[in-house]
Amino acid sequence: MFYHWLPIILYSIHINSAIEKSNISEYNDEMRFRIIGGYFCSTIQYGFMVRVMGEKPNSGSTTACGGTIIKPRWVLTAAHCYSGSVTEYKIIAAANTNQLLIEVEHFHVHPNFNYSTVSSSANDVALLQLKTPLYENDVKFVKLLRSRDDPYCQTGLVMGWGHMENKTLNQKPTHAKITELQCTLATLLPLNECKTRAGIYSELIKPYHICILTTEIDVRPGDSGGPLLCGDVQVGIASFSGKQPFSSAVAVYTKVVDHLDFIDGVIDRTKLSRSHNEKLYQCSSLNIAIIIVIWCIGAV
Repeated sequence: MFYHWLPIILYSIHINSAIEKSNISEYNDEMRFRIIGGYFCSTIQYGFMVRVMGEKPNSGSTTACGGTIIKPRWVLTAAHCYSGSVTEYKIIAAANTNQLLIEVEHFHVHPNFNYSTVSSSANDVALLQLKTPLYENDVKFVKLLRSRDDPYCQTGLVMGWGHMENKTLNQKPTHAKITELQCTLATLLPLNECKTRAGIYSELIKPYHICILTTEIDVRPGDSGGPLLCGDVQVGIASFSGKQPFSSAVAVYTKVVDHLDFIDGVIDRTKLSRSHNEKLYQCSSLNIAIIIVIWCIGAV
């Protein structure tokens, strides 16, 4: 649930202890990303939902974000979920059935995302390239909004594995179990209303954002990087939240449709590179075979 937050990019959660501090100095450390309420849902129904895990060497801590499967080798998440101190990322897919643990080959962060400034709310999108593909008999692939002409829904669905209750900074948070995905419905806000409700933090909210209202339901959308859905189509990626005292809370998502060039570009370039490498390998293998045949003929 969205509780009393100060503005910060929603950074990865420490599963074993406290929540990880962002390296964005302008943001206040007291802001926390939690799911306090909502209802239990399941990856059986939402098979595209994954948990992104990162292990920090020599610390014993683990960070986590949400993400969605968009293609067999690709997971969509938030750019701020990446941490340079993490040596290895994995995802947990099919959490309510097979619990597939897949290693991440590469974390593609949007090239124009900048951790170091308040404007880092821009381009908060990233792609995880998986080492091994996922298949539809194990998971589902979410559809992305691809037309700016399509109207957004009035009520969307958000989900994730965040905190289950309100805690102070000195209290250990209770996290949702991997088998207890949390979902909730949320009202989408027009941009002007979102900026008004955000109060002193309104300058962080831009046209490439979507806002949800969190006053009545008082919920958090799940881990950073999790989806905002209109029907079965993903329209947003969980980015950040802000709450001014005595005002209504909002949660802010990165618009998917405004970042399709990045998403499609990374996937297409990687596909071409993989195809090129495979052809080189085939050519190398053929050359080796020819050399062996010539050597054998010469030996005879």
